[in-house]
Amino acid sequence: MSEQTADSKPRVLMVDDSKVIRMAANKILGKDFEVIVATDGEDGWKQLQADHSIHVVFTDLLMPVLDGLGLLDRIRHSDDPGIQSIPVIMVTGADNSDEIREEALKRGATDFLPKPFNSIDLQARARAHCNYQREALALKKQITVDALTGFSNQPSFLEQLTKDLAFARRHSQSVAILIADMADYKSFFMQHGKQAADAALSHAARLVRDCIRTEDTPGRYSFSTLAISLPSTPSEGAMTLQEKVQQALRNNPLQVNGRALPLKWRFSVHLPGISASTDAQTEVQAAISKLGLEAVVAVHATVKPPAASLDKALALIARGQSEQVAAHLPQLLQELIPLLQLATPEQRWVLLKQIG
Repeated sequence: MSEQTADSKPRVLMVDDSKVIRMAANKILGKDFEVIVATDGEDGWKQLQADHSIHVVFTDLLMPVLDGLGLLDRIRHSDDPGIQSIPVIMVTGADNSDEIREEALKRGATDFLPKPFNSIDLQARARAHCNYQREALALKKQITVDALTGFSNQPSFLEQLTKDLAFARRHSQSVAILIADMADYKSFFMQHGKQAADAALSHAARLVRDCIRTEDTPGRYSFSTLAISLPSTPSEGAMTLQEKVQQALRNNPLQVNGRALPLKWRFSVHLPGISASTDAQTEVQAAISKLGLEAVVAVHATVKPPAASLDKALALIARGQSEQVAAHLPQLLQELIPLLQLATPEQRWVLLKQIG
């Protein structure tokens, strides 16, 4: 599956049984666009399913195997929202009647391009619809992606898992759900602060990303829970991935102020029963209910603990909350050094005797 980056060329699919038309489109658009060609509607449909980075489809109306209207129907009735909403430009010849054009509009055609087309018209339509798609995809990414991990947020993850389950049902395949949960997230957050907790979770997310396949979908399901949809994956494959993620967490520590901070990660693997009534959210909850405690895994991040002052530390001690001060002792003692340097040897001796 092709990946689209911000500086890559927009991708255009040209579907036409005429080799001359396909070559002309490639020549006109090749400088500014990545042109993918298909010889008929069936071929075009396969290209769309394999390449989710295509921005716009140009298709002839009259073709063998599957014509333009047939391809349009498949696109507009697709289970994949990305395919379903893609702009489809019908390339019409002089022999195409007004009735056919009207029918194409009813079925969801976005625009028309008369054939033979000139370079200006083809470029203008390709640019306009590609720019719109890029802006729409960028906006959707802002809405559906968790900013900390770069994974899908919960609604977006459930949407993709629903599609994976539907695909598995149609093709009699399995889907596995892998859950990784930071078991002591709350206490870690309270002791070390938000910056350290965020860094630990984003570091874990990077390691997970390196372990999974392109077709797998990782999501941040809650503050401390990462979920991964694994299409076409049997139980053995999911367990192998779980072991790979566990090993990655163990073998790739970062440093927090020069020392290891232990984190407890819990894991579970769940294979939903595939049927028309299978619900994505219910299956994720079933996977979470299977979480088991994993051995302590040292995960670290290059962050400093939140600032602490002597006044705050003394106030916490007075309230009997000494344990919250313990994590900041190195920083607090650093603040005392200038005072100790001012003290006379006798005063230092008295202080040490009182500690004593």
